[in-house]
Amino acid sequence: MGDDERLRFADDAQQVPQTALAQALFTRDGQGGGRWGWTRQQSIVEAEEFGQVEPVWSESNAALERYRRWQGAVWRGGGARIVGAGLALIAGGLLAPAIYPPAGQWTQLAVVAGAVVVVVPLLVPPLLIWSAHRRIGASRRRFDQAHAAWTAARYAHEEQQQRRQEQGHRWEPVRPDPVTRRVDVWGGTGDSWASLVATLGGSLLAEGTSVAVVDCSEQHVGAGLALFARQRSLPVAQISLPRQLNQLDPLASLNPGAAATLIAEAVDTLPSTGIRSDDRTLHKTLIHAVADALGGAPTWPRLVAGLQVLRRAHGLAGEPVPLSPQEIRSITAKIDLVQAASDRVGEQIQRLVAVLAPLTAGEIHPTAAQRPETGPMSLWPPYGLSVVSTSTDDNAVKELVDALLVQRLIIDLARDRRTPAALVLAGADHLGVRALEMLGRRARASDVQFVLLLSDLREELRPLLGVNEGATILMRLGNPQHALAAAEYIGRDHKFVLSQVTRSVGENFSRSRSAATGHSDSTGRTDTSGRGMSREPFTSVASGLSSNTQETVTHSRAQTWQDTVSTTTGESQGSSRSQSRVYEFQVEPVAIQSLPATAFILVEYGQQGRRVVAGDCNPGLGMMAEVWSHQTGRRG
Repeated sequence: MGDDERLRFADDAQQVPQTALAQALFTRDGQGGGRWGWTRQQSIVEAEEFGQVEPVWSESNAALERYRRWQGAVWRGGGARIVGAGLALIAGGLLAPAIYPPAGQWTQLAVVAGAVVVVVPLLVPPLLIWSAHRRIGASRRRFDQAHAAWTAARYAHEEQQQRRQEQGHRWEPVRPDPVTRRVDVWGGTGDSWASLVATLGGSLLAEGTSVAVVDCSEQHVGAGLALFARQRSLPVAQISLPRQLNQLDPLASLNPGAAATLIAEAVDTLPSTGIRSDDRTLHKTLIHAVADALGGAPTWPRLVAGLQVLRRAHGLAGEPVPLSPQEIRSITAKIDLVQAASDRVGEQIQRLVAVLAPLTAGEIHPTAAQRPETGPMSLWPPYGLSVVSTSTDDNAVKELVDALLVQRLIIDLARDRRTPAALVLAGADHLGVRALEMLGRRARASDVQFVLLLSDLREELRPLLGVNEGATILMRLGNPQHALAAAEYIGRDHKFVLSQVTRSVGENFSRSRSAATGHSDSTGRTDTSGRGMSREPFTSVASGLSSNTQETVTHSRAQTWQDTVSTTTGESQGSSRSQSRVYEFQVEPVAIQSLPATAFILVEYGQQGRRVVAGDCNPGLGMMAEVWSHQTGRRG
């Protein structure tokens, strides 16, 4: 496969069988106007709610707290004395046989009773507390398992919803408005343009539209489309200029006046000539005089030789002149008519000869033995695809050939065209605004779909941006100034953006301590006295007398103290966000600088108003199952 037949598009497209890819690209969907790529759309898919209720952990410590209170109450309510009594029973039961042998089995009962008295307050509460902990742990494990199962079910549900949303995405074709007949493409690379031309050209050829690709970029822009078209058995013609100028000559089938206009306009277009407008008129007059004297369709060697005759410099180098004596006499007779003897006219003839002479080289015009068997090629095929590329080591020759091709396109578009046609012109930035504007006007008047591929958004080319209400496609623009101009063209819009985020964190700590002491002394005294007398019965004299005195002194002292420590810790967190209304780019310049190779932004003013669409022209997208077909109303 030669260089002109290399497929230049994204890596994704290269990994699929080319025949299947060609079949996907050469499809009709009934819309017309060509398919530029695809844009990703998302249909509305209602989300299904997750029906399971999340398990909630409720920690029940009632039994544990009850056992702990019991344990505390046992010890606070005389547990130590109970244990002491139990130990005493055990000791008594063990010592009783030695002290009182008849005690017998009662001593064993005393030991057992003491053991029970000791074990109950010491072991039963801890055992109950341990059992409560075990039950709480088992309940926690059951909760963790239930919550893990619920979490897994929720994640599975979310993944299912995500898949449903992704299945709702689809790639729909990107098409300009049906009334749009011109599309200007700015930016991108050779691979980007090859992908775009392959995607667009495949749909146009499938609709029966003939496509002419004129590639001045030296990036093999039409090679991929040509390869796919051959696989679909469509007529394809490829030619490289100026090497094959004898097969596609811009002067072919032109009368002397049209040939003079074509050459004069092309020379004026060259960026390196810098001629004046009156020079263009003079060039047209000189070439028309020579071409009219030659008769028929002029060729480049004969035309240059005629200019040399007009300049009276023919045959000076000893080389044969490809003109007949009658033609030389006819041209010589017009020297006075065009005032060729003047210095200014002679200078312009010399300039024309210098510019056009490289087109007479032997490798461009081979001998009859070297000419290929194929006949002349038509720039406008009645059906199928023609790809014309320009490439040569001489930059001046390439610029001239590019200018001649564009001028020939302008002349052809002025003629009546009856078949649907599309013209793709790539890499003609250097030809200037004037020639490109003229070509666009002629294409619009001829109802030919015109696609202009420009590598940069330079200052001198910006008047073409958005002209004639055509569509504009913006691809990757690495230059910051060019990306800024593209973002300005796409436009700005009001939006609310996050402007400020405030977060506050606070912590406070306080500690207080108080101490109090007190004491009291009290003394009490009690005096008691009594007197008693007794006598025998039937006597009048007392037989006994008694008296007693009692004194009680009570002294008590009480002392109290209290030490209280209290600690307080507090934390606080707060966050706030504020939004502001701004007027910003709909697409930031940095986003345009970082676009993928095949991504683009379509800006169009159509019947439905202005719209901005992001798309991708990667031919491999035509193989995806999510691509939507307007013809069938389903995914392709």
